[in-house]
Amino acid sequence: NQVSIGSRSVAWVEHEVNEWIEKNILNRKLNS
Repeated sequence: NQVSIGSRSVAWVEHEVNEWIEKNILNRKLNS
């Protein structure tokens, strides 16, 4: 089950990156 664990961690990283990007977009809109 190494493959499922690997794809699960990839999905988690993508989720974290998407949240970080959304926060940065919100911060830019608030600051501009």
